[in-house]
Amino acid sequence: MILVLGAGGTVGGHLCRELETRDADYRAGFYSLEKLEAALEEDMDAVEVDLARPQTLRAAMEDIDRLFLLTAASPRLPELERNAIAAAVRAGVRQIVKVSVWDADREGYSFARWHAPSEQALADCGIAHNILRPNGFMQSTAQGMEATVRDHGAFYTASAQAPVAYVDARDVAACAAALLVDDPPVPDRRIWELSGSEALTAAGVAQALSQALHKPVRAVEVSEEVYRNGLLAAGLPEWLTDALVDMAGSQAEAGFGRVTEDIETLIGRPPRRMADYFEETRENFLA
Repeated sequence: MILVLGAGGTVGGHLCRELETRDADYRAGFYSLEKLEAALEEDMDAVEVDLARPQTLRAAMEDIDRLFLLTAASPRLPELERNAIAAAVRAGVRQIVKVSVWDADREGYSFARWHAPSEQALADCGIAHNILRPNGFMQSTAQGMEATVRDHGAFYTASAQAPVAYVDARDVAACAAALLVDDPPVPDRRIWELSGSEALTAAGVAQALSQALHKPVRAVEVSEEVYRNGLLAAGLPEWLTDALVDMAGSQAEAGFGRVTEDIETLIGRPPRRMADYFEETRENFLA
């Protein structure tokens, strides 16, 4: 049986659906009690998992032989994921698939510095594992611009010139399912770098969104200070704001514009395109 940690998130939710289509046995781990209650009402095999309370992992790990490990961004991520890995070792789990971040091993920005120790803990634990390093997510990128596109016909960025090969969370979930359930195409490969099929600058994103909405959308480059103040004004906590500003300033150096074929290798089809995602979600950008 597979334990899906982070089942209440975007990737985790899509992974649960992928596993259902494969008739795979899985248990969904939720941090949110509200989401847990909703899952139980749908007769899902679901449990509360709070990685800051390792005792919640004991029941969650019962009869589990494969683990999907995804933790919400946090400066505590190394500690929390070490708790999950240690529990997996005690439970006799034989495979772990972890979602990390792009270029994590170089630790060039905050999110990478949080994930790198967790990747090392996984390498040291003795359990067979795979690490997925996705590029920037289409979903979170789009959600961050919806309000300003609706209100001003524009979105604001501190990294307008840095290309990003955006990836759809659904493709990341499909890759995780392939590794957890299907025969892996490259059995000995541990790290998979998941990108979209094209790298877009902010101007390219604006063009794709303009075409989907049938009206002009502008990409406006702002200073890191203005970008930071905008994130804080939107209600983001300071630690997350600082991490996002740090990532924006590091995208070019971290190679976010690099395109790989890893998604197609894992799931047998090209990754989804940003333009197609905008077409699917165009109503979210319209007043």
